Amino acid sequence: MQNPKRLLGILIVGVCIYTAFLFSSLNTQSQDTPKKAKAEEVDTSKFPTVDVLAPPQGTPEQLIKRQAKGKKYNNKYAPPIEQLNVSYLTNHSLLRLPAFPLNQSSVVVMGEIADAKAYLSEDRKQVYSEFVVNIQSVFKNDSGQVVSANSSVVVERFGGRALLPSGKVAVVAVDNQNMPRVGVKYVLFLTGGKQDESFTILTGYELRNGKVFPLDHVSPNHPMAQYKGQDEATFLSELLSLVENSTASSRLN
Repeated sequence: MQNPKRLLGILIVGVCIYTAFLFSSLNTQSQDTPKKAKAEEVDTSKFPTVDVLAPPQGTPEQLIKRQAKGKKYNNKYAPPIEQLNVSYLTNHSLLRLPAFPLNQSSVVVMGEIADAKAYLSEDRKQVYSEFVVNIQSVFKNDSGQVVSANSSVVVERFGGRALLPSGKVAVVAVDNQNMPRVGVKYVLFLTGGKQDESFTILTGYELRNGKVFPLDHVSPNHPMAQYKGQDEATFLSELLSLVENSTASSRLN
C-alpha cells in the first residue's frame, strides 16, 4: 500500500502542472485574438448650440415661420430638454442608402457652409439645426424651387445642443448622423423643398484637402465607405457621370 502523503504530493504536483498549462493556453489565445475595434463616434461637441434662455430673434413674420417649422420636431413623448444629457434617436434609413442617393434626393448641391444655428422645437423638447450653404454647383434640382450656383440655400437637420440654465449642455442627435461644419465644403443630398417645404439633409460628403469623407458614420461595408479618402476630382467625376446617366434615362422614360 502506497504512502498517503506520497499520493497527496503527486496529486498537488499534477494540479499545479495542469493549472500552469491552462493559464498558458488562455494567455496565448488572448494574445492571438485581435481586439474588437471600437466603433467610431460622432463628435457632438461640434454641433450647433441653442441657448434655451435666449429670446427668439426676428420679425413677427419670421417668428411665425419659425414656430411653424419648430412644430415639425415636436415630440410629446420626449422629456423636457432640461432633463436630458444625451438623447439619441435610432434611424435605419442611412443603412439602406446607396453611395449616391440621387433617387432619394430632390436636390444635390456642392457648397460651403456659411452659417449654422440650432433651434428648439415648438414644444421645447427637441433640437434641430439649420445651415446656410453657399452653393458652388448644382447636380440635381427636382424640388420646384430655384436653386442655383452662386446663391445660398438654408438646409436643416434634426439634432443639436442646448445650453441649459444650469450651465449643462444637453445633446439631441440621431445615431451615426453628423452635422456639417462652418467653413467646410460638402456635397449634400437634400430632401423636401416642394411647395415651399424646407430642405433637409439626407446625407453628404465632406470635401477636404482634395479628399472625400462621408458626412455620416457608415460601416466599412456600406456603399458610401468606398469613397472615404478618395480623390475629390475622381469622386465628382463619378457623381456627375451618374447624374447625367440618370437624367438621360428619365428623358427616355
